[in-house]
Amino acid sequence: MTVLLQIIQWALQALGKQVFWMFGIAGSGKSAIANTIANELDSKSFLSGCFFCKRDIPGLRDPTALIPTLAYHLTRWYEPFRRAMLSVLQGADRAKLDAKNLQWQFDILIKQPLEQLRLNSESDLPPRPLLFVIDALDELGDGPNPREKLAKLLAEMTSLVPWVKVFITSRP
Repeated sequence: MTVLLQIIQWALQALGKQVFWMFGIAGSGKSAIANTIANELDSKSFLSGCFFCKRDIPGLRDPTALIPTLAYHLTRWYEPFRRAMLSVLQGADRAKLDAKNLQWQFDILIKQPLEQLRLNSESDLPPRPLLFVIDALDELGDGPNPREKLAKLLAEMTSLVPWVKVFITSRP
């Protein structure tokens, strides 16, 4: 079975592991695979969002750009998340909303809305897993700290609800 087929099968499964992390050395084709997967899933209306990190483009290497991007795509694809986020934002501390702090961004834009949904009825579950592609996670920020923090936050996001899946590529 080819790598592409394995990833597509994982993505389309309703149950199972929620994170697929593909890593390899520079130039091994990870970004080409991520791009192909994103296009294939988008053509099947299974792609909820993507973020392609680039070391040499400031906006695409800023670790604080990833969480708001994921939150935006969740609100775009899933109305109950949009309502939960609006509720959280209406009660949020304005200073924290403007902060460039990964944990605060995650707590306000992802965690609190997902926790609200988890407490509500199961009848509002999305009709399919919401799948995100994140390419070149290792190119975010300077040094390992933001990358390690983002990896932990992505793992936490998928542990909050069973219907969010993330495909990640990076160097080892």
